[in-house]
Amino acid sequence: MNNELLDILEESNDKGPVRVVTQINTAQEITPVSKQAFKDISKRVMAVLNQAVLMRGINDSKPKMWKLVETIQEAYVRPYYVFNCSYRNPQYTHMRVPVEQGRDIIEGMYGNISGDAIPRYIAAAGGKIPLHRDNLVRHEDGNVILRKPWSGEETAYPDAVPELYNEDADFAFNKYGKDE
Repeated sequence: MNNELLDILEESNDKGPVRVVTQINTAQEITPVSKQAFKDISKRVMAVLNQAVLMRGINDSKPKMWKLVETIQEAYVRPYYVFNCSYRNPQYTHMRVPVEQGRDIIEGMYGNISGDAIPRYIAAAGGKIPLHRDNLVRHEDGNVILRKPWSGEETAYPDAVPELYNEDADFAFNKYGKDE
């Protein structure tokens, strides 16, 4: 880790809280080198946070996501957000996970892992909307109708196509196993 960068982070943090945000999607991304770097950074800034993206075949099972949040927490990174994979980029449609599956993964963490390692499950749909059960109003025409907790406004959020999500043929990450 570059000491000059660490000094800049610390000096900036002295003027106001600095948060370093990472995007780590699998536990395998944490190496001894990255763990040491995050430890060094965490000593100089207010927080090191992670925002992961929930992706089919990558981290869409309880064991994979739970391992991710526990591993990054041990690497001095706080699990902050898990985003449902964006519907805005058609090239990622095959990577999307149904909202219900994501909620089951995240809500299954309660009582099973450390409370401060549980990230918020979020959809980017005209703001960051938590995907808690009370924010999901209904399913309608392939969309999940979400309620923005700050305004009560309802917004349509396109859900993953169930047939595509359940399709096993020719998906490159199948070789790693669903629950590893």
